[in-house]
Amino acid sequence: MEKTVAIFLHMQDDQPGYISDYLSKNNISHKLVRLFNGDQIPDINEVCGLVFMGGTMSVNDGLDWLNEEIALIKEAVKRNIPILGHCLGGQLISVALGAKVISNPHEEIGWHYCSKETNEASKEWLKLSLIHISEPTRRYAIAYAVFCLKK
Repeated sequence: MEKTVAIFLHMQDDQPGYISDYLSKNNISHKLVRLFNGDQIPDINEVCGLVFMGGTMSVNDGLDWLNEEIALIKEAVKRNIPILGHCLGGQLISVALGAKVISNPHEEIGWHYCSKETNEASKEWLKLSLIHISEPTRRYAIAYAVFCLKK
């Protein structure tokens, strides 16, 4: 069986956008997962990567289906399966790795300038230039926004 990248969406009308385009263009199998809508959590043995998109909720909202995603992330980390998180996805990864997610004292709504890191990790995973996984849990810095760095 061909392994696939599971893309987790968190809102009814949400779409993966360029991530799906990139995977399709490169003939990488992928599927959309909406746990909030009754989809089943994918079998960890059938995925080659996990992507967690954003949403209007917080990782701290106590939603059962978010807890299922956190458990899957923990297992994926143990198996060294690549994981990408955007916004809420970054929160989920951070909590799965043991970080506490709190409100940012600086408003971060809309588009902001981000700086791309130059390490190998930033060049490899989907060649994206925008991701934020909060300290101290991020394994590799890929990009950052100046006002989100933890001092």
